[in-house]
Amino acid sequence: MSPKKLFKSTLLAAAVAVSAPLAYADKATYESDDGSKMVIEYEGENVRMTTSSDNSYMLLKDGEVYSVSREGDQWTVMPIGEFMGTMTKAFESKGLLKGIGDAEFEKTGRRETVAGIRGEVFRFEYDGDESEAVLTRDKDVAAATVAMMSIFTAMVDKDVS
Repeated sequence: MSPKKLFKSTLLAAAVAVSAPLAYADKATYESDDGSKMVIEYEGENVRMTTSSDNSYMLLKDGEVYSVSREGDQWTVMPIGEFMGTMTKAFESKGLLKGIGDAEFEKTGRRETVAGIRGEVFRFEYDGDESEAVLTRDKDVAAATVAMMSIFTAMVDKDVS
């Protein structure tokens, strides 16, 4: 899936539901056009991210990212933050990761409702492709976005000097 389509389907098909599961205060479910789902559960600085698989998830706890997986009755927990930091540094040194750079968002003047949440439609260019995104000031969407980004940031910002 192209970055444009992934970004657009993630933003435009986001279904945000706030609930109270056992271990987390809030929950957001993102569903893409192809039916794949990503569930983010969060409370404070603790985040659990699950994809369509019931056998594994990623966990951000106390600033560390862990991969948790199950094979039969056996659970395995592996810290992956340092590994991801090392991989990121290696890719950067070979010029394989390019930054997003500056993006200019332009209001289209349109408003849309996605998953029951109202937002403004913006046009932007990413990697030479023009796309649109629905942005909102909804506090639940903002909190879910911060939780999702915190797990990614913790994986790639690991100091592995």
